[in-house]
Amino acid sequence: MRILRGPWGERLAFLLAAALLFLGVFAWQPAIYGNDGAAIQRYVQRDRSWGGRVQVLAVEDQGRERFAVFRLEGDRSGDRWITHFRQNAHGDYAAYHDDIRPMTEAEGGIWTASSGVMEPDGGQFFAVWCEEPRMAELRVRFGPRPEQRVPIRETPQLVILRDGENHVTEYTFHTADGGEL
Repeated sequence: MRILRGPWGERLAFLLAAALLFLGVFAWQPAIYGNDGAAIQRYVQRDRSWGGRVQVLAVEDQGRERFAVFRLEGDRSGDRWITHFRQNAHGDYAAYHDDIRPMTEAEGGIWTASSGVMEPDGGQFFAVWCEEPRMAELRVRFGPRPEQRVPIRETPQLVILRDGENHVTEYTFHTADGGEL
């Protein structure tokens, strides 16, 4: 190890340390939390190459969980996406498993998604994003449990339900007069 002694060794050690510091500075990215709509936009655009500006349509909290529905501005396909955050010990909403997933359009103006991520105590989340002004009620049944009826008071609206059975057995959408959409 004679090469690391003397002025050349000190210079080499300095250059190696500087190179590691340089790489660390450029590789490090600060955490982006989902604490507000602007932060959610930055999070989505940082981790994905969407090719357009993200518009956050709704943010819904369920205890320590936060869900955000978004779309791409100017996207003619009408696609909707959902992302999931969990509140950490400092009160910030950190991305949960980098979970960004497309929502499935069930009917015109109604999209659904399951979280697909098992929760620590079992189960997952089921999300419905409704822009259909005629929708007045969501009916959902998880496994063998009785049907749940969730009123839709205004549109657009994001509804998040916890699916303790790990699967949605059935769901339907209804108008104010009880008719199915």
